[in-house]
Amino acid sequence: MPVTQSLNSRRGAGNSGGELTEPPPARLAHMPARDKLERLLRVAQGHHKALILTHDNPDPDSLAAAVALAHLLEHKAGMEAHVGYGGIIGRAENIAFVKVLRLPVSHVSTLDLDEYDFFGLVDTQPKVGNHSLPAKKEAHLVVDHHPLRQESLEAPFADVGGDFGATSTMLVEYLRAARLEPSVEVATGLFYGIKADTRDLGRETTPTDVDSYLWLFPRMDKTLLAQIEHPELPARYFQLYHTAYERAKVYGTAIVTDLEEVYSPDMVAEVAERLMFLEGMKWSLAFGTYRNQLFLSLRVKDRRMNAGRLIREICEDYGGSSGGHGSMAGARLLNADGTIQNCTFRPMSLAGQLFDLVFLPRPLHFLKAMAIDPAQYGHDEARVNWVLGACIVVREEALAEVGLLDEQLSPLGNTEDTDWCVRAWKAGWEVAFCPEAVITHLTSRSFRPSDTGADKVRIELWRTRLAYFRKHHGRLHEAAMRAILVGTLPYNSAVLTQTLLRGRMRLPEYRKQLATFLGISQMGLRARV
Repeated sequence: MPVTQSLNSRRGAGNSGGELTEPPPARLAHMPARDKLERLLRVAQGHHKALILTHDNPDPDSLAAAVALAHLLEHKAGMEAHVGYGGIIGRAENIAFVKVLRLPVSHVSTLDLDEYDFFGLVDTQPKVGNHSLPAKKEAHLVVDHHPLRQESLEAPFADVGGDFGATSTMLVEYLRAARLEPSVEVATGLFYGIKADTRDLGRETTPTDVDSYLWLFPRMDKTLLAQIEHPELPARYFQLYHTAYERAKVYGTAIVTDLEEVYSPDMVAEVAERLMFLEGMKWSLAFGTYRNQLFLSLRVKDRRMNAGRLIREICEDYGGSSGGHGSMAGARLLNADGTIQNCTFRPMSLAGQLFDLVFLPRPLHFLKAMAIDPAQYGHDEARVNWVLGACIVVREEALAEVGLLDEQLSPLGNTEDTDWCVRAWKAGWEVAFCPEAVITHLTSRSFRPSDTGADKVRIELWRTRLAYFRKHHGRLHEAAMRAILVGTLPYNSAVLTQTLLRGRMRLPEYRKQLATFLGISQMGLRARV
């Protein structure tokens, strides 16, 4: 059961569960910014590629702080750094925030976590359960302005709690200590992050928040800020508020509303925040369902009450966590001889396409297997990037939201299943592998390659992959994919010729394969996608 907690309760007294409201005085949060920066850079030393994760269904404070941290690591630690998030970005302001500022953030489903050797959590903490860092991955750094939870101290670097009203304020402190000027987009993002999380410096604001706000003001773009704060709103936004007001009930100084089904989880928190403006209210509780999960948001004005701890204590028996509900489940596929057929895959990458297209020496065959998700060999359900479409089951509501298969990627049944799974992840759904369901899949029955001439099915496969990279990654990846399709022809032709001359291939097969590679290369030059 996903829950959100009130930021008003950040300094509540008392201690319950893993939360530390009175942490040891010597902890990292109380160090000067310059000392914390030095410690951070020492922890990052020796690592090469970082993934910074926000909490699921991220808000502007989380997104801005994560982008700023990635910026800091790239310029001061010499690391390649990416920002990822789980869930969805649903509110109109949040969508505009990412779009207008062109923030370099990616849904975690499009990332291969095995490529990273350094992980950070921003505006969340390891055991809270509202982020997409797998349990088997350890966070190297945690930066969060919410109350410290004991488990966070296990991270090599944990700057948690402290006297801040927003995590964006903490990142401004790091940038200033590093003497690193943010870009206009990052500055605007951090400014809006502080503005939104402190309710225009009117909620739980500290002198450091105000100082950071004023430092950012001349560096940010007011025009961009206006586009973020005043986006066009969908009709369902007003329908949701109609439901909220119609179903709201007042109990003394508390107001409660049942939103029923919501179109975005973060709307629950927005409604709870809005209802606090009703005269005389000290408590506001909003709840609604999203894809068969219950979301709660509690806001309080009484600083003696720790709303976050209270809502966890109420919901802990229900296994509170976050993340979408499964949209598609794929079965285990077997070949005719009973061996396992590849059916679960990692994110499609350019490197993977190169390894798949060229002839590799036997010692390097393991590179082809890197695209396979090892979940297919296990006996447990698993969330995977995409599954083979030979045997799948899809939720009706997921199909209605994500849409049907893209016919531009499936004239011969090739990349349309990959595309659909990626679209489902981006829409906030999950894709699962279900090993209990087992079928024997007889391959190459629908589309048999011709006995002579180029293999048109294989050429079409590569055309749909080219279209996939253009659709999901843009023109630069499309151009790189075309370079792979064309540039590998000389090498593959040389390997084929060598195989023929050594007597390991008959002439008809040689001609057929050479024609296929030539067709793939010509398609890479001419195909319009």
